[in-house]
Amino acid sequence: MFDRIGNLNPQLLRELKGRLSWRNALGVVAPMIMAQILLFLIFYTQLPTDEDYQSSSYCAQIIKGVMTRGCYNNPTTYVIDWVFWWQQMAQTLYTVVPFLLIAPGICLLLSDLQNEERHGTLDFVRLSPQPATTILLGKILGVPILMYCAIASLIPFHLYTSLKGAIPLSYLLSFYLLMAAGAFLIFSFTLLFGFFSKSILKNSAQTVGVTIAYVLIVSYVYVSSYLIWNSETTWKALLQQPVIYFTSYATSYWTWYGFPISKNIAIAHLFTLTNVAILCAWIWQGLIRCFHQPTATILRKRQSYGLVLYLQIVGLGLGVQDLKNPVPSEQSLGLIFMAVVINVLIFLTLIAILTPQRQAIMDWARYRHNQSPKSSLLKDLLLHDQSPAGLSIAVNLAIALVMWLIVFSFGHEWFKGREAVSIMFVVLNLTLMALYASIVQWSVIQRTRKRNLIAIGMLFMLMFIPPSFALLLSLRGLISDNLRDSLILSSPFLWTIVSEKTFISIAAWNSLFAQLSLIAGINASIARQVHHIGASELKENRSNKLPSNL
Repeated sequence: MFDRIGNLNPQLLRELKGRLSWRNALGVVAPMIMAQILLFLIFYTQLPTDEDYQSSSYCAQIIKGVMTRGCYNNPTTYVIDWVFWWQQMAQTLYTVVPFLLIAPGICLLLSDLQNEERHGTLDFVRLSPQPATTILLGKILGVPILMYCAIASLIPFHLYTSLKGAIPLSYLLSFYLLMAAGAFLIFSFTLLFGFFSKSILKNSAQTVGVTIAYVLIVSYVYVSSYLIWNSETTWKALLQQPVIYFTSYATSYWTWYGFPISKNIAIAHLFTLTNVAILCAWIWQGLIRCFHQPTATILRKRQSYGLVLYLQIVGLGLGVQDLKNPVPSEQSLGLIFMAVVINVLIFLTLIAILTPQRQAIMDWARYRHNQSPKSSLLKDLLLHDQSPAGLSIAVNLAIALVMWLIVFSFGHEWFKGREAVSIMFVVLNLTLMALYASIVQWSVIQRTRKRNLIAIGMLFMLMFIPPSFALLLSLRGLISDNLRDSLILSSPFLWTIVSEKTFISIAAWNSLFAQLSLIAGINASIARQVHHIGASELKENRSNKLPSNL
């Protein structure tokens, strides 16, 4: 079997030989078996007894031939609700398995990349004749192999508890199918994050801190969101009764531009798996690029335009629910804010992956000065990956603005009478992203040693410190309401605490004018510095070519 694996994927064979031994497998499977026995005993101790059955959740009584859960009225006879008991045990496994798969898998992949880099074997792997896709796929399948064995050891007990709990087998199959797809997506992104963080974090302490933060954020936010999403769409259609849910919205349903996606099993699975596949395709484009060119930006600028368009189409389609049968106004408002927050996260990530470092901009500036005649500056700023990212970010923001305006034109119930508020809401959001992009680009072209950390710190301060001070000072009446609202609008995560009227008040216009002024000033400074860098590099090259006076 190993020979066949080696012929198909030598990198996978290398990972399996280094990790998959009987000792390692036993060291992982044995604790999993002990954990299953412990889980069974914990639930067994919660069964009702003759001495204490009133407080047990699994105590039931037969009333007129119908089993009714609960024994709080001290019945003379009681029965055990075994189906509910097995369901609760299965629910525990359904909750634990995703976290058990994702969190350790992320740690193993990031640790493996760091070890490969430390020992210099990663560069050796790059020189091998194997395609990058084969090498990276071998790492995703091989590095977390022990965690795959641990999950496999849970499946028989998971299957047994699900069947005893009257949970359909189709639900179990769907669960593991979607978990496998989600794990492949996040493991691919983890490799991309590992290459990216390795290129900008030179200090080992910084790398460890960022790695821990990444593992915690992904484990808590991504896994929880993925479980809730599938519970609301794909798994709800599989269960006749709400046996297992990770959210309380038992009566909600999801649409995409009015097209229902949570009422049909096939459509729900197709929608989720298709989007996971598309996201994986985008991630792997950046992954292959970073594998071959570690210092390059993750995505090309021309690729970013398509990615932003796709994300806007998907995100806004989910944010604006069924037009004929709209969701309650509170949930609709929450979905709009959800779409805005996701948009902020998308563009913060886009800024990080498109902004070139100082050395890349120096190379581009020198290339432009050496060109005769010079290439089109507009074309370079739009398509050249080493040029400043300001204009390409602006184009991506324009794509998002056009998509939002198209959605507004649909006449959704939530937008009626709120057109001006909605437009200002989106414009402020997008100008903030343009300001953040300008700050990041300005920071990374400075001569300071910790340029990337300075950029992150400046963004954090701008997002949270001025609004926080404004809120605290306004409690004592030390600043005006207009100034307070203007500062609050400088943070995309605090807009929910202001009223809708704030977005059409003088405070919104003041905030917009201040952001546009800062964007213009910062970009003018970037243009001067880039011109100076290119001119200085050109003079230095020419002086080096001149013959020395002896």
